[in-house]
Amino acid sequence: MANYSTDNDLLAYEPDILNHLPNTDPPTTTFDAQHAESKRVIDEVILTRLPEWLRWKIRDGEKTMNDVVDEADLKTVSVLHTLFLIFNWLSTTEGDIFEVKSVRYKRLFDEKLTSLSFDISSDENADEFEDESETGGVEIFRA
Repeated sequence: MANYSTDNDLLAYEPDILNHLPNTDPPTTTFDAQHAESKRVIDEVILTRLPEWLRWKIRDGEKTMNDVVDEADLKTVSVLHTLFLIFNWLSTTEGDIFEVKSVRYKRLFDEKLTSLSFDISSDENADEFEDESETGGVEIFRA
């Protein structure tokens, strides 16, 4: 499955971010590895907070994360986490600009992650909902 964000999404937050691509041979041209790691972390966190029946539907491929969480919200949390990863990697000294940015994006990521809304409807029309379920601090908004 594709990542939730791309390098173009990062540019909206950090216009010069591509100047920080690792210097490798052959040249690294994207932050795809960081986007993929962000997707993995986000999926793991969200899955642990969903009702068990819904986790199984996602794992079995009956539903996708985009069926449960708004695509724009997934993109936003992915961008924030990816920027956290990049700046955390770039930081070499406590208190340098990269650490400051890393801490900022991690805080923003945590805030956005806790305010995600989930569609946990039990029917295809989203008219009926399962009983309240614990989500580990994640708010569930029902439309």
